[in-house]
Amino acid sequence: MIKVSKYQNINGITCYMNSILHILQYISPLINYINNDSYLNIVNEKNKTKKWIIVELAKLFKLSYNNPNNIICPIRFRNCIGIHDGRWLDNEQQDSSDFLEFLLSKIQEEVGVNTFKIPRFEIYSNNPITSIKQISAYKSYLNFYSKEYSPIKKIFTSFNKYNKICGTCNNQSIRYEPNNILQLAIPDKCNNIYDCFSHLTQLSKMNDYNCEFCGNKTFCYDRTTLWLLPQILIISLKRFDNFMRKNKTNIDYPIDNLNLSNYFDNETPHNKNNSYELIAVNLHYSNSGIHSGHYVSIVKCHDKWILFNDENPVQEVDNPQCNDAYILFYKLNN
Repeated sequence: MIKVSKYQNINGITCYMNSILHILQYISPLINYINNDSYLNIVNEKNKTKKWIIVELAKLFKLSYNNPNNIICPIRFRNCIGIHDGRWLDNEQQDSSDFLEFLLSKIQEEVGVNTFKIPRFEIYSNNPITSIKQISAYKSYLNFYSKEYSPIKKIFTSFNKYNKICGTCNNQSIRYEPNNILQLAIPDKCNNIYDCFSHLTQLSKMNDYNCEFCGNKTFCYDRTTLWLLPQILIISLKRFDNFMRKNKTNIDYPIDNLNLSNYFDNETPHNKNNSYELIAVNLHYSNSGIHSGHYVSIVKCHDKWILFNDENPVQEVDNPQCNDAYILFYKLNN
């Protein structure tokens, strides 16, 4: 017996939305924040009459928890997100990853406040700054949080380091950027998620690079590394190419221990506890493009794996490993 409701498909095209909602209502840090109701003071101070997405999301999740094992139609929530972006009201299939990015970004923005002091800002409390690169990363991190600080950002946001090395003068151009969703390309001859991370962090050569330091148009060496990972790590597999054709490669992914220590930058002070356990998988059933097929989710609930499919009854499954895995949700191990 599950402790939440299942969401009803609207006009046969909102499985992308429902599949994500089925997962988010089981992410404890997010639910704890919503149940605290502290966000209400923030949004009411900004605008009491505005249709806030986080308010409608909280209402929907509370309705789900108070009416377990029922079917709920999320029409009010859909109308609310449609006010902010009309594509969610279009009568056509959308991408679950796009929807998730939109939803997380909007609720982070809605409850974000400008601040010069971030509560419990302990990024370097036990890690002395020992390099210029760490100072640069610290400033990027601080600027990101101080503009619109919210606890939701601390739940989902990771930071990557992007480094370009000029092939002429060897100057390094470094930037640190936040992500709600870590996008992983699927390389050729890929067997597992670690192959995807190796592909992400490998050194590659780029042509037509304009070096700001020496002024030459030349080539560069480009590399992405992990700098800081969040409490809830979301990984989206890039299964669709520029023509929206689907890559059906089966990707094996760990359930109990995803260890990403090998993919961190050498200078980060955050490569300590980076072991994750799987808590949910978003699936895309289709042999064709991104705007067709059907989205469902497998969610860990009280040590059982539950399949949420808005076309069928909720059911228990033995294994969350699936060929159609599209988005993986991991929780940091304590």
